[in-house]
Amino acid sequence: MALKTVRQGRGLTQEQLATELGLHRHTIRAIEQGDGGVSMIDWLTICDTLGLVVTLPTQQDPVVRVYSEQQASKKNTRTLL
Repeated sequence: MALKTVRQGRGLTQEQLATELGLHRHTIRAIEQGDGGVSMIDWLTICDTLGLVVTLPTQQDPVVRVYSEQQASKKNTRTLL
């Protein structure tokens, strides 16, 4: 479920949530828009405040494994050039 939907369902504006957490409204907006430049701690704090459970993938997750292998391959290719 999208963070924006949960926030709105709790009757909170971005400004209210930001004030409650001591964050800037821009941080809330960035997270809701999927901006990758937000710190993990801010992201987790918002999820915790909204009562959301966050599950992070591990190395055993097939998607993570494939991504890791692709990144390693790119790194080796750059080194050889």
